[in-house]
Amino acid sequence: RALLELQAGRLDLLPGALKNVEREQFAHFSRPFANALLELRLLGLSGVVTRSNVIVSDAPVGFALSKATNTPAFVASFDKALGGLMADGQYKTILERYLPCTISVEKLGCK
Repeated sequence: RALLELQAGRLDLLPGALKNVEREQFAHFSRPFANALLELRLLGLSGVVTRSNVIVSDAPVGFALSKATNTPAFVASFDKALGGLMADGQYKTILERYLPCTISVEKLGCK
């Protein structure tokens, strides 16, 4: 549903989106900021979730920005700012602030 809202211009930005040819018709994409393995590690689940032979995607994810509501110039500025946050460690600090503890697979919230 979020992709439909992005395509219709009712959603400006969608984090954690995979880039593909179909989505590039209606969305701009930022630089990649994570992948599934990184997300599992950040959530404290890398030791709990095990690999399988089924590969859904090993592509990195980024922000998808609606072409209906965002100009290429804005996307370039956004991407530059995101790159700066990643380069100077602020991105990591933000993640640690909002994911300050290991998340339990048995219940929502911190262990």
